[in-house]
Amino acid sequence: MLVLISAANAKASLTIIGSLLCMTMPRIRNYQHRPATRTVFEHYPHPSGGRGFWYAHEFRQAVVYARDNNRHRDPLVLTLRQNRLWPCDRTIRRYLRRRRLEGHFIPYRRTGNNRATVLRGMETIQIAWLMSVFPRINAAEINVFLYNANGQNRFYQPSQIYKTQDRIGLSKKRASTTAMQASLPINVQRRWSFWNLPYPFGIANIRTEDMIDIDEAAVFAESANRGEGKCHITLRCRDDGIYGHSTKTNLLLAISERYPPPSSRIGDEYGLFCEKIQHGSDCPRWDEGYHYEE
Repeated sequence: MLVLISAANAKASLTIIGSLLCMTMPRIRNYQHRPATRTVFEHYPHPSGGRGFWYAHEFRQAVVYARDNNRHRDPLVLTLRQNRLWPCDRTIRRYLRRRRLEGHFIPYRRTGNNRATVLRGMETIQIAWLMSVFPRINAAEINVFLYNANGQNRFYQPSQIYKTQDRIGLSKKRASTTAMQASLPINVQRRWSFWNLPYPFGIANIRTEDMIDIDEAAVFAESANRGEGKCHITLRCRDDGIYGHSTKTNLLLAISERYPPPSSRIGDEYGLFCEKIQHGSDCPRWDEGYHYEE
């Protein structure tokens, strides 16, 4: 059967098909079209006219090299300067002064001679110090600290605080809690002795296969509840579970490289055996008493 489609209907069909393909294809962020072959750079005014445009760093190196070797008065250099192809003496002296003071003559970025005035200098140091002492502090608390520390002159936007944190190399990570007693001088000394002194004062001369790493953790059933879920937009996301405080479960884990693996898992390098304790230490162990992982 032959089906005839008009030009308008065909165009509408292609538009619908294209829209569906775009919806099903994975979305690409920051997508940019690749330029055509042999595409030239955009032209910008010559640096001799001023207006903030600069000579390339390689060209500056050639100019400074000619000045250091007393070749800046050669007829070729004078001809190039007359044709606006060579910097003037004032520009060359500025290169030499920057090399003497800063150790380089690399071009500066164009900023419009507008200095950044938001969260610079001492305020940046205060944020870095505050984050080192209180790593879990948020933007509102940082705002209050800066307001009280700098004469109560202004508040900052959260985006300004986040940009300052990015500029000094701070990133958001999963936080952990360390006991305050760990920072006591006696505990710091014990930790150093444990890692750096030989047996019986430390483990500096102990082989890894002779060590057993053991730790204990307390687990509650409600700590496994997920805080997010999916349901219909008109309904409440609800699940049955334990509300309030449940029974505490202590989990004791130990890792030993020399622990014998079971016959079905010969070849494993490390053995993991664990013990589950409820309401004290009178409950039996799990099944066979241990479990192995690679």
